[in-house]
Amino acid sequence: MTAVYGLDYSTSYSVSMSDEYATFEPSWSKYNGKMLITGLTKGTKNDKHSGAKNIGGSTSNMIMSANVHFDYNRSFDDHNVNAIVLVNGDQRTVSGEYHSESEANFGAQVNYNFAHKYYANVGISMIHTARLAEENRNHLSKSIELGWDAAKESFLDGGIFNKLLISAALSQIKTDLNVEGFYPYASIIQKEGWWGYGDEAGGESNSVKQGENPDLDPQSRDEISVNLKAELLDRALKIDASFYTNKYKGGIIRATSKLPSYMSLGYPNTSFVYNMNYDEDKRTGFDASVRYNTKIGSVDLGVGVFGSYYTTEATKRDETT
Repeated sequence: MTAVYGLDYSTSYSVSMSDEYATFEPSWSKYNGKMLITGLTKGTKNDKHSGAKNIGGSTSNMIMSANVHFDYNRSFDDHNVNAIVLVNGDQRTVSGEYHSESEANFGAQVNYNFAHKYYANVGISMIHTARLAEENRNHLSKSIELGWDAAKESFLDGGIFNKLLISAALSQIKTDLNVEGFYPYASIIQKEGWWGYGDEAGGESNSVKQGENPDLDPQSRDEISVNLKAELLDRALKIDASFYTNKYKGGIIRATSKLPSYMSLGYPNTSFVYNMNYDEDKRTGFDASVRYNTKIGSVDLGVGVFGSYYTTEATKRDETT
């Protein structure tokens, strides 16, 4: 078990002194063909040193963070298990900002392999976000990966492959990075102007600027990937390739076209339209690298080629936003 706690302070301020200085305006005259100063006229101010210091622009920022993780690593004959449980959180307080930004996360990862031939990895994490409604602030992310090192099979034993690891992974990741500001789920009521009701004297009115949606969720990234890791020729040649496709689901927008028109009024300016999860994006691509390492005399030589390609598509949009 390892535990780390951190506390970081950052403060600043400016110091100034309001001193006054006398000013003089010169009088010029021409003498022997040259322009010379022949007199000085003093201004209204005198040299004055108050001795008082003015302090302003003070800021005080603070970051608190904590991290605790438990590690487990054991082998039972051909069974190998590695696990980690992690809890971390931090809080950032900025001078002049009412609301501190806080994060609290929990995660666990379990890796298992049988004889370093068959692999299974499972991971989960729980995010807590203060940007969403109180009853909807905890969200679970999960992933699973299965792998097979074909080079350890008898039909490839003694061949050119030192490793031929083929794996596939499926994951769903939650994030609140797309949630802008605080209280996007809450209704917003603001002062609007002066109105008269029933022929009476005008009074100040209130208007709704945003409707309420306590079910607003963070964005989700659903991904499927297929990976290949190969080592050949006594590990001199290494190939690493990955193909993936993912969907970003639940982008937050105010989709006026998805709600009745009477939820928005132009006069007085009122809108009960709320933020909702709607937008979706799709990305598909691959990454690949090939590296070759050799030794010539006492010189180690390595050559590599790396490449990446992907396409992106906005698969779901509200055209009116």
